[in-house]
Amino acid sequence: MLPEMYLRAKTFLFLMLSVCIPVFNEEESLERIVNEVRAQSLWHESGEREMIIGLNGCTDKSAEISYKLAREDPCIKVLELEMKGKNHALNEMVKISRAKDFENIFFLDADIILEKGVLKKLDNALKRSPPEMAIASATARPFEEKFGRFALHRRYLLEKGMASIQNYVHGRCYAMPRSEAVKVAFPKNQKIFDDAFLTCLYWGRFKVLNSALVRYRVPNYRDWLVQMARRRINIQQLYHGYPELRRPLTRWLVASRQLKMQHAGKSVREKLGGKFPAFIESISDPLIYIKMRSSMRNSNDSWPKIRSTKMKPR
Repeated sequence: MLPEMYLRAKTFLFLMLSVCIPVFNEEESLERIVNEVRAQSLWHESGEREMIIGLNGCTDKSAEISYKLAREDPCIKVLELEMKGKNHALNEMVKISRAKDFENIFFLDADIILEKGVLKKLDNALKRSPPEMAIASATARPFEEKFGRFALHRRYLLEKGMASIQNYVHGRCYAMPRSEAVKVAFPKNQKIFDDAFLTCLYWGRFKVLNSALVRYRVPNYRDWLVQMARRRINIQQLYHGYPELRRPLTRWLVASRQLKMQHAGKSVREKLGGKFPAFIESISDPLIYIKMRSSMRNSNDSWPKIRSTKMKPR
């Protein structure tokens, strides 16, 4: 049996490229992200390839668009699922993937923009890493918008969050060997985010690549409150649902807080002046708490219903 290091180092020209895209009402961006994947150099270099679109209880035209794309390209598979959340979709897509255990599976969100060569950079990072390195993650950054939404984020939210960029698996785009993806079993609790779960499960065993960039659209303030509420619920559910992950979860939160204090604390105040960041936090925290209570009462509220981050068709 060939050593795993040899299998990772050999040329993957005739091996399977498997890309999984979970989708919930992404009619505006689905065709664009599919075309961006097909434009990636790794897609053309792979001897065999597949793209699995996991429709997660979509109520818009996502299914119609997916089947149209599948008719045009036999490499595209469509998997229709009940509305059970992103984690369920990820588990089901891994099951039908044709990738072998030592081959990598790529997981992408539909509402992102892929920079050139992202998939190949993630693939190379895993090939050249020691066997214990389980995940390679792209770096997610917002694309610039002309008006207030990006200005607010750049001046406060982005500056505060950029520090933790290296110690977090970015759920918008990452890759892992199929052998690891099969073992993971993403949580049935849909209030636990896949990226937070993987960050804790593989603490110290993932790599975030600054050179592999994906772009996303910044939420408006109302949707940002919803996101923050869901993140806090996610941490609570992860802490109570997975006692074995409490230590890496605590390390991750402590490290993130320290980095944010060092990186963002001074720069934000220099850019905005004085007590403005503290003022924003003082009015945001009660609103986030209200959103948390509302979300916890609705047990079916598992997939963020946020419109402001949706990509407009180009």
